[in-house]
Amino acid sequence: MAEYNVTLDSTGPLINGLGEWQGSNSPLLVGEDATKYYDGTVAMTNIQGASSVITFNGTAIYLYGSRGLKYGEFMVTIDSLVAFNSTEGSTDMLYQQLIYHNTNLTMGTHTLTLTNTFSNSARNLMAIDYYVWTTQIGSEGSIIASNNTIEWSNSTAWSFNGAWSQTGTSSLYPAFANGASYTNTANANAILTFEGDAVTVYGATSNLTGPYQVSLDQASIITYTAYHTEVNKEVIIFYADNLGPGVHELIFVNNPNELGPDNTLVIEKAIVVQATAPSAHHSKYVSRLSR
Repeated sequence: MAEYNVTLDSTGPLINGLGEWQGSNSPLLVGEDATKYYDGTVAMTNIQGASSVITFNGTAIYLYGSRGLKYGEFMVTIDSLVAFNSTEGSTDMLYQQLIYHNTNLTMGTHTLTLTNTFSNSARNLMAIDYYVWTTQIGSEGSIIASNNTIEWSNSTAWSFNGAWSQTGTSSLYPAFANGASYTNTANANAILTFEGDAVTVYGATSNLTGPYQVSLDQASIITYTAYHTEVNKEVIIFYADNLGPGVHELIFVNNPNELGPDNTLVIEKAIVVQATAPSAHHSKYVSRLSR
């Protein structure tokens, strides 16, 4: 099978944060340089027992954070079993530090939970910068054949139904390199048709983005939320791998929160990875990451 790495930044719908978490504008960052974090973003907490949960499909996982005088102990569990206890404490402020890794996982779906377990209130911080996991696609002997970016403006691959606008006409969202499409209309949908073994879709999070639903190849519907207290662009809003051969259809439906202003869905682009092998490359492992 062909191996490749997936990088998941610290903010976004694929991460389930339990307890109070803060971002790059947090007062917890006083004395730190936020620009030194991966992509200028970080997730931080000083709450005892606060945790962050991700689900991934792969054979290895790497977790990056930061270390410093104000940082304390943390615990990692994988598939509900305690895997690691350590500390992010350091006499120097260090960024983009590998704080945990596991390269001995069986290929399949795993759940990783990171929990703040500080014992000293003066060293109570825990930070997540980004995750990297190694996954496999295709069959024995496969190689990565292509890694294609499909911009939102590619009308052959994307179709938008309902009222959609472009970010160039709005100052509400950060400037994307090639723009983005957004809607605040209930049930407006975007459909991506593609051929490949893995797909990653990027959008944005903010206090104006909110719930949306995704279905892949008419399978079960997954509900996410893109709400975040800060504006972040180029955020992964959906990922799936080991899709098998043939053409796939991915549908996003805006499902705004009627009780608040978080009623917008932003779609920037998709990246599709395809593996090739001497024979058909359908795999028994199919991952659709959910919260």
